[in-house]
Amino acid sequence: HDGGDIGLGRGSGLLDDRRELLAVAFELAGAFEGGTGFRENLWRTHHAGAGQGVPAVSLTTLDLTINATGVYTEGAGNTQVGGNLTVNALGTWADAAGVLVFNGAFPGTRDWNGSGAGSSGVGNVQIDNTGGAGAGTTVRLLTNGAVCTKLDVTANDVFQLNALQLTLNGDAGTTTPLVVGGTYTGNTGTTVFANTSATDTVIPITNASYLNVSLAPTAAEVFRPGG
Repeated sequence: HDGGDIGLGRGSGLLDDRRELLAVAFELAGAFEGGTGFRENLWRTHHAGAGQGVPAVSLTTLDLTINATGVYTEGAGNTQVGGNLTVNALGTWADAAGVLVFNGAFPGTRDWNGSGAGSSGVGNVQIDNTGGAGAGTTVRLLTNGAVCTKLDVTANDVFQLNALQLTLNGDAGTTTPLVVGGTYTGNTGTTVFANTSATDTVIPITNASYLNVSLAPTAAEVFRPGG
């Protein structure tokens, strides 16, 4: 479809000659997949209902909500959330090569509520709004804990566990499932390290605080503080 309106659930998008989808707000209610070079930019609230949202390059949205019947396939590009993320416990985030990036502008705190039914959670996560000193993004868990592969809290940004649980699955190729260049505030919840790698897994201690730490690898693994 090279022009005109296309129906997507209860809303619509408009494709221009560069085959870009410009949307204000809509709910995905059926399969939607971009072809080669097709970029979906969703500039307001994006809700994934029944069906799949498949960004071929990248997805940019304010809030992202995946409901109980929703399946969100991450794709090869990044998923950039400037506001809040909610993943229903029965919803699914199908992890791929992309990264979930919380890049909301300063000031304000963004909420991350759940990671769905999949064992890998929401895959690789980065908190980074490149706002500079004193103007970073703060992301906190809200209502439900979450699962991810890796979490990278970049300089000037903050992650708050908020008395909930974050599970870091890691992968065989990393010794640092948690990277803290900014601030990791885990002194009111539980941080679970489930990483199994070829060498030791590092638990960062610089600019990181913990109340409870649980070491739960799927195979024998050595954990050590550092970083």
